[in-house]
Amino acid sequence: MYQHFKDDTGQTIDEVVKSTVNQRFKQDREDAQQASLSAQVSAKASQQNVDAMTVLLDSFVKFMLLIRIEMVIALTVVSITPGWWKVPAALVLIFACGLSDVKYYQKKVIGNVI
Repeated sequence: MYQHFKDDTGQTIDEVVKSTVNQRFKQDREDAQQASLSAQVSAKASQQNVDAMTVLLDSFVKFMLLIRIEMVIALTVVSITPGWWKVPAALVLIFACGLSDVKYYQKKVIGNVI
């Protein structure tokens, strides 16, 4: 049987087994290398997404801090303004703060991330 196999294939059973094992090992190694490269690409993409989210979150926190400061200033100014002047003072402050917030938000958040 071994002689018929060698006559048919030109190789012994040991040579065929070695060749098959080597081919399979080579294929497994190539698959592992491809998986490693794929994992590296995924990790890099994930890191870029995390960096973008960090920038967005940082800008948002700064924006919220600006709004808090504006609210304190507005409440202080309105509370010390006498009589009916409170209404125009509040309207002017709301308009001024809203305008500055829109400009800041467009410049920092939208400009940095998108």
